Formats: sequence, structure tokens, C-alpha cells
Amino acid sequence: MVDLDGVRLLGSAGLSVLFEVSQLATQEDRDLRLVCHSRTANLALEVTGLRERLPFADSVPDALNNVF
Repeated sequence: MVDLDGVRLLGSAGLSVLFEVSQLATQEDRDLRLVCHSRTANLALEVTGLRERLPFADSVPDALNNVF
């Protein structure tokens, strides 16, 4: 789970890391969920098309639900 709610800047390096971690999680059959209510982070994710390619949850408790 990655909580992006406090993110004030999300550049290309951060976006790349999120994408790579998502791919790695998929390869290792693990769950990765992002929580993001940050307007800035959501804009960066939307503009790059990653908002549609990465798994999101509505809240931290939702993201952690059924992890264990």
C-alpha cells in the first residue's frame, strides 16, 4: 500500500517508481494499492495515464483490507 495523500509534488522519477513497483508486485503475485486524494498527485497520474493503469483504493483501511 502506498499512501499518496500528503504528496505535494510528483515528478517523473516518482511516477516511474510507482509504475515499476506495480509491475514488480504483479510479477510476484502481490497486491499493491495506492491511496491518493492529493490533487497534485492525481493530476500527474491522470496526465500520464497511470491513473487508469495502477490499482487504487478509496482509503488506507480499504487498501489494507484482506492483505493478510
